[in-house]
Amino acid sequence: MLPGWWPRDTYGVPASLFSDMVNDRHGVYLNGIFYVMTFEQLWAASLSTPVMTYTKSDGTIGYTVANQKPYIAGQRGALLGAERTEQLIYSQEADSVWWSKQGGSSYAPNVATAPDATLTADKMVVGAGPSSSAQQLQTVSYTNGDAYVASRWFKAQEYSWAKIGYHSTVGSQAAYFNLSNGTIGSLVGSPVHYGMVPYADGWWRCFMIATATATTSVPVYFAVGPADGFTNFTGDGVSGGLAWGANFQKGASLSAYIPTTSAQVTRLTHNVAHTLEDWFSLAAGATIDVEFSWPDKGVAAPNASGCLAQLVASSSNYWSLMADNASGFAGRLTGRSVSNSASTVTLSSLDIAIGDASGKKLAGAFASNDMAALGGGGTLRTATPALPLVTPTTLQLGRLSHLPPNADIAMSKITVWGSRRPNDALAAMVA
Repeated sequence: MLPGWWPRDTYGVPASLFSDMVNDRHGVYLNGIFYVMTFEQLWAASLSTPVMTYTKSDGTIGYTVANQKPYIAGQRGALLGAERTEQLIYSQEADSVWWSKQGGSSYAPNVATAPDATLTADKMVVGAGPSSSAQQLQTVSYTNGDAYVASRWFKAQEYSWAKIGYHSTVGSQAAYFNLSNGTIGSLVGSPVHYGMVPYADGWWRCFMIATATATTSVPVYFAVGPADGFTNFTGDGVSGGLAWGANFQKGASLSAYIPTTSAQVTRLTHNVAHTLEDWFSLAAGATIDVEFSWPDKGVAAPNASGCLAQLVASSSNYWSLMADNASGFAGRLTGRSVSNSASTVTLSSLDIAIGDASGKKLAGAFASNDMAALGGGGTLRTATPALPLVTPTTLQLGRLSHLPPNADIAMSKITVWGSRRPNDALAAMVA
């Protein structure tokens, strides 16, 4: 007998596979038999090194093989994201010797509650007298032409402005952030992107993405001050602002926070897979319903995208359900096939609007001769594939044609039916 929490569509048809990372409920329903599973049992079957971290409803962390723990403030679900190497050492310890201080500044460690609800936030205090600043820096490596993203949480105290900047050797690029109202102030140079992600209790995760103009190792700067465009000014040795969780990584989008202590940390690509059982056939098709959100709440980078789920026959034959946080926060259902002559044919691609940057719902369905996609608050779109697809054998999360996404996504649940469900059922899924 199916448990009460097992999903059914509006026609009463039970799902074939269900994975709810928030409530930690997972299983498959095959030939009238229900199999309850752990997350690891469901998703660790098909990749040589499955990696995933998921946050449950109570805030505790669930792990799979090769687990690593990134921080996704206030969100629940499984992290889908590409490999990132965090360069900054002691990312949460401003008083560490790895961090250089300028302008007679000092740091009072662990004086306030941080965004992760621990007493680990530091106060950046500006030195007394003229020509002071609360600037903190650490040397990192740049490669000419590559994009890098620097980020840190800040909270206003006596001073309500923050600054993130790159050294003059790699382009003299900087952005100023108003911690009182969440607006961007002055810019120096030509940052690719910048923004402020709001968090509880007055915290802002400020970030800047810029392209390096040289290959070298020079500092990245973080500072607080009294006004937009501040450089040096007269401090009093008491005033400053709160800071927590600094990151600096190669990449063109903001990732989920990666904490470090005495060494750099490489977060592996987060992806898992499930081998499809005998409930799947191309003639019957499939329906995938997902709920997800952006850890950066959708403000971190234009044209950032990621694969939510993918039914795979091979690296060049698949159906993928995509999301991106470009204009309109679009979803996309794409089929791709390689014919016997090895020429690539995109079966069809449907773009659908999926609303704002908060919690999202997206459903896609296909069979051998049709496809449909619908997002929460959007309009149903349908198409006829150009060619039939080779029958998929694997369901993957967080990969597109064996490639990772270029932006982090937090998936809270995925539901799969081993049939192409009707369009009105799709509408109910994303309502």
